Amino acid sequence: MTDNNNNNVLWDDFMLVDDFFDDDDDLPFQKANNSNGNGNESSQEDLPLTPSSLSPNQERALSILLLISAMLSALGSASIVYKVLRDKRQLSKPYHRTMLALSISDVIASLTFGLYPFLMPSETRIWSFGNHTSCNTLGFFTQFSFGAIGYNCILSFYYLLAIKFNIKRQTFSQRYERPMHFLNLSFFLITASVGAGYQFYGPVDVGMGCWVNNWPDGCHLTGDCVSQKIAIVFAGIPVSFFFVAIVVNNLVVYRHTRTIFNSLEKVYSLQEQQQKQKQEESSYTTSASSQQPQGSLTAKEAIAARKIQVRSEMYEGRLQEVALQASMYVGSFLVCYTPALSTRLIETFSYQYDDAKIYWLLVITAMTLPLQGFFNMFIYNRPHYVRVRKARPDMPMVKAICCSVVECKSFSAAVFPERTKSSATGDNKGPHDKKAKPRFSAVGRGSLDVVIEEESQVSDEHENDGNDCSEKPTDATPRLDNTTTDNDSTISHADDNDEGGEDTSSNDAPILHSPKGTAPAAVIDMTGTVSNSRQFGASGEIGFQQVNE
Repeated sequence: MTDNNNNNVLWDDFMLVDDFFDDDDDLPFQKANNSNGNGNESSQEDLPLTPSSLSPNQERALSILLLISAMLSALGSASIVYKVLRDKRQLSKPYHRTMLALSISDVIASLTFGLYPFLMPSETRIWSFGNHTSCNTLGFFTQFSFGAIGYNCILSFYYLLAIKFNIKRQTFSQRYERPMHFLNLSFFLITASVGAGYQFYGPVDVGMGCWVNNWPDGCHLTGDCVSQKIAIVFAGIPVSFFFVAIVVNNLVVYRHTRTIFNSLEKVYSLQEQQQKQKQEESSYTTSASSQQPQGSLTAKEAIAARKIQVRSEMYEGRLQEVALQASMYVGSFLVCYTPALSTRLIETFSYQYDDAKIYWLLVITAMTLPLQGFFNMFIYNRPHYVRVRKARPDMPMVKAICCSVVECKSFSAAVFPERTKSSATGDNKGPHDKKAKPRFSAVGRGSLDVVIEEESQVSDEHENDGNDCSEKPTDATPRLDNTTTDNDSTISHADDNDEGGEDTSSNDAPILHSPKGTAPAAVIDMTGTVSNSRQFGASGEIGFQQVNE
């Protein structure tokens, strides 16, 4: 009797344990039997889908962080989309078109990430109420969201071609931009559609989300899963290329800007040496009749050299701002996607999937992965913020940021007080006419100043009112024009005005030549070497020369 009672108790205990498992689940002793001969658990293909090992509070924390970050990113990207679409002139510029495409892709990605905690299969997460169909839909949008990484790569190539190789805006649009858009969109749209059609997508083993996993269905029992091979084709190869290209492009741009800065320093020292030599030569003259013209000539040359140096410093500052803007986009990309990439690498190469062991990494991923649109909003509006802070240093930082992002009325009042006063009195005419706009740009072959203009994101009217010298250039007003001579044909930057773009040249402004009787102007070629040349705008060079007509 005692043995029978003990057997009944054991059987009752077993039934209590069995209540916690479905018919398809492995019991604890069955999992032990399914382990390898060495006592280790089997790989992903041999294990069934199991719920997360995180506690309910950890699950809730991850879901809340992911949702908040996704909402912030979606709002930030939507603001960029709005600012670009409301001004048709912005759509004529490749920088703004690329940012528009990147922001739209980021809105889709952010909404997808925000739905992860809810649309995954109901048995996997604490707040999930989805099924296989909703998970397959999430997988489609997750795959398509990789296009946002592709647009980060396109943006890095834009900066590389514009700064390093001086590709014109129109040339970039025709030769590079369209193929890049087509390849990026078509690849991820086709792969996302194929994955949804063949139902490649399932809950990921590490973290939250649905993507390529455990295909074909039930392959974890037979051991013939091909999910990893599909994942390598769908995202492994292209995303690896994007990461490497973005980092390398940014390093090349940084090195090139450093070369330009070093070359400018050599120009300054060369000008100082020339001035000292001329002063020493003039000291040896004894004739009173010859001292006066030589002294006046030296003074004119000193003034001209000072003007050139000022404009060179302006160019150096603008170049530094553009390079900094490009680096900030790259930094935002790396901060957002590096933790997520680390999570996927752990999922690919690990044989034990325990979310609790890498909970800190999952928290960082939930905070940063959807957040790029939020960062891009501040980077995109940074030129506005800089102008507000320069015009109104007493304005609180938070207010200046808000004004630069939403462009409130105080933005124009802070940056352009004269314009606000003139518009209030109705006096909008005079020297501040839109067409009377001097240009101070580097002589070069390409669109570096185009990049600078596009980064400023300021219309012709705003940019006109912000200039200290707003009078129409005359023969006595020297300027630096972006004009080069290539194969005996003059290429003016005015050719860059495609589809309503800003005009960066003035037909009635004098083109800068080295005046007769003066020392040849210093020229910086794109390799960073300094030479003396009376030629204006030799091919592939950035020169700083003066007009004295």
